[in-house]
Amino acid sequence: ILLKTMEIHPKSASIQLNGCALLGNIYVRLHYQGKLNQKASIKVGAKTFDIETHTEREVQILAAAMDNHKGDAKIQEYACDALANFITGANSPEDPTEIQASLEVSRAYSGVLKHVVDALSIHEDSPDITKS
Repeated sequence: ILLKTMEIHPKSASIQLNGCALLGNIYVRLHYQGKLNQKASIKVGAKTFDIETHTEREVQILAAAMDNHKGDAKIQEYACDALANFITGANSPEDPTEIQASLEVSRAYSGVLKHVVDALSIHEDSPDITKS
């Protein structure tokens, strides 16, 4: 639902801000396990939801939020935090399967790095973005 809402309302700053923040929080709770498209369960209140996380689609949606809201420092900050949290738990690869997983993430991230550089350039005076 979150991703679809972000896709349907790409120009809504509040939806993109909250979506980036929520994705960042999900990634803090569900660490990257060395592969894309991870299956997980997340509890919200009394309900448990089965989700797929750490997907290339999520990276693309974060990149779109950054691209559509270049002037919004908070969206840039939350998107950068989400992208950083996305790969939390990824260690330096010691075996070939971990190297392959790193290549998958590299491919997923290849289009989004420009947005991170743009955010850092446009909002260089914002300490919240530069710490991300």
